[in-house]
Amino acid sequence: MQGGNYWQKTLTRRIARRRFLARTAAGAGALGALATFGCDGEEEAPKPGTTPSAAPAGFEGAKYGGKMVFAINDPPVTFDFHTQDPPGSHAAAHPAYNGLIRRLEDPPGRFKALEPELIESWEQADDVTTVLKVREGVRFQDVEPLNGRELTPEDIKYTIERAAAKHIGAGEVAGEFRMRDLFAPIERIDIDGQNVRLTTAHPYAPLLSYLSFSWMQVLPRELTESTNRDRDVKTWAAGTGPFILQEYVPGDGGKVVYRKNPDYWRAGHPFADEYELPIITATETTQAKFLAGDVDTAFSFDATQTKAIKTAKPEIQLTSLPGFYVVKIYWDLTSGSPWAKDKRLRQAMTHLVPYQTI
Repeated sequence: MQGGNYWQKTLTRRIARRRFLARTAAGAGALGALATFGCDGEEEAPKPGTTPSAAPAGFEGAKYGGKMVFAINDPPVTFDFHTQDPPGSHAAAHPAYNGLIRRLEDPPGRFKALEPELIESWEQADDVTTVLKVREGVRFQDVEPLNGRELTPEDIKYTIERAAAKHIGAGEVAGEFRMRDLFAPIERIDIDGQNVRLTTAHPYAPLLSYLSFSWMQVLPRELTESTNRDRDVKTWAAGTGPFILQEYVPGDGGKVVYRKNPDYWRAGHPFADEYELPIITATETTQAKFLAGDVDTAFSFDATQTKAIKTAKPEIQLTSLPGFYVVKIYWDLTSGSPWAKDKRLRQAMTHLVPYQTI
């Protein structure tokens, strides 16, 4: 069965952006590129290089082909999102990956439900045991060093353990792993056929919610343990995702370029043939490029700029979506502090913070 959880920690984790009405056929086709991260299709997958006769359920009006250009104003630090907070790092890497669970919001910013992605379902076997059934038939991208191999329960176990800093590579600092403390209650991870069994030290209600965070995309061991500094988890992205990384030019003025994964496991997805993320730190430049039709969407516009865009082109429809925020709480861990003495106090506080209000 699928389960929700009763501590719905609504950390707004979506990449901040403003979505605009596409002006061209290429843009219209690209709209499905972003939508592909949030919907399953049951139809037969189209053959590589062809256009399916019908889009997946819920996307009947979508068009295939074209290119989506999504400007980001935050240069990626690395592609290793297990160790990164900046939205640029997540936006740059995520098109190549999938997560275990998707967090659905309706309306945007308000939690609706958790939905399986690389797992087919989950079951709360008892108070301390959560069983994840891994989706069959999923393959990694057919690129080096993955070569289209099948996703296995071992990949899920490895990803969760690495996010908890159990597999720390050379030069990596344990404290950099952003999910480390959230997964600390997991005492054991066992594999039984296609099932991954998580056993926690005590009843741990937010576990499924934590597994849906944007930090929890599935990373293959081939990248995280690679000794090729041009093709490791920090410098490159390759997973089970809808887009295959083609080029990465770092820094302001650089870009991240993806093309459609022709063997993507989710039927009917993605919609766009190309997905490009130019790195533009000056919001004025992004605004000018958007008005010129060189950029389809971005997460760098503020209220003043959106008003100016609407004034310049009244036909454009604007829709606001949540931003990407990172909230950090610092504890007084000096000798004698109650926060230092009792870890339960710190855990309780994380559940009491009004994330939706923030």
